[in-house]
Amino acid sequence: MSRKSLEDVIVENSELFITKISEKFEEDEEILIEYKKLLKSYKKLAKRYNRTIKIGDGYTSNLMNKNEKLQTFTKKKVLESAATSRELKQEYIDKLEHQQKEINDLQKKVNMQNSSFSDVNTKLTSSRKESVVLKNKNMALESKINVLKEFHTPFETLLEQEINRVRFNKQTLTLAMVGIDNYNNIKSKLSGFTTSENFILGIFKYLQNSLKKTDTVIYFEGEMFYIMMPYTTMESAIKTLNVIGHRRAIGQNNITLSSGVTLLKDKDTSDSMIKRCLEAYSNAMRDSNQLNVIDI
Repeated sequence: MSRKSLEDVIVENSELFITKISEKFEEDEEILIEYKKLLKSYKKLAKRYNRTIKIGDGYTSNLMNKNEKLQTFTKKKVLESAATSRELKQEYIDKLEHQQKEINDLQKKVNMQNSSFSDVNTKLTSSRKESVVLKNKNMALESKINVLKEFHTPFETLLEQEINRVRFNKQTLTLAMVGIDNYNNIKSKLSGFTTSENFILGIFKYLQNSLKKTDTVIYFEGEMFYIMMPYTTMESAIKTLNVIGHRRAIGQNNITLSSGVTLLKDKDTSDSMIKRCLEAYSNAMRDSNQLNVIDI
């Protein structure tokens, strides 16, 4: 078996390399097309070179035997031709190496992009799993809330029970409705430091901590709360509500509370007492934009 020439080895390796990378660069074939053109030119050059060497060797062999001078001249020309061919071959080899480097760099970029895509896909899958977990937790929480609502005692019932209890003990009872002044304006500024729900919860806890243990705070709606104060006179209730409603700063917002308050009368029911308390609160809101306590 004849030994393969360097040119044949380069051609075979190049064709094998093109076959391997063709599958990886299906979307961008520009570099492959350039590489194939370069290989095609190299094949032609290699054939021309081999043909030149073969023809030159045969031709010069006959002539050099007949004429030493012609032999010297021909040998020089053949060597010059061979040198030129070798220079061209080296030029193409250098270009091939450059293209190979570009292909390797491109492959590294593709690998990095695939790695980044894999990381993003992993994070997306994790986020979806977390979303499902949170959704299940919310559903479970809503279920518990609905169960609690079924057993929730309406405020009117609680007030009626308190009225019966203080009457049995022959004690006083005051009922107050407390509201946050300028709540809509404050609500629009809450996003900078808390949520509306947390803000209302904070006011609720503030009211609880500011009252006696026998007093009961009940959240009504929006920015309003009911406060049942047994064993408390009207004068004492008004004084307490003025202290509670005094201006305080929360997150650079000035907070004041206005109130309407009423005292239990002999023929009162829970409905009549609530109605009178709402009227007092409406008067407080109409007469002032901040910190006002009206009693009826």
